[in-house]
Amino acid sequence: MAHADLSSEELRAQIRDTLNLYLEDNGETVAPQLASFAAFLSFLEKHKDRAAPSIGVNHHGLVVAVWREPGFRLTYEFELNGDIHSFVTEFSGDVPRARDLGRSSPQAVHPLPPKQRAAA
Repeated sequence: MAHADLSSEELRAQIRDTLNLYLEDNGETVAPQLASFAAFLSFLEKHKDRAAPSIGVNHHGLVVAVWREPGFRLTYEFELNGDIHSFVTEFSGDVPRARDLGRSSPQAVHPLPPKQRAAA
């Protein structure tokens, strides 16, 4: 998704449609918390240099965004207060190594590896 070319409303509509598809596909009925969804949309709007993530909703209704590349996964949970809880999973051999990077403001979250940044 080249969201740099989309208006904010078009981007919201695409994300909402994608999120609805994910909710329908897995049979779960957990709707995203409005504050979490708003934090996610705000983050995307302010960080257009990032590639589009895979998204979902956890059992608490928090929007979860995941960026992947071989051997690496970065996960952001968008909390109700606007903070982002970050996790990194590195895959080396047969054993994944997960690290909780903690909570931070959207401006101070863990950066993505270069391959995950959208082409400028």
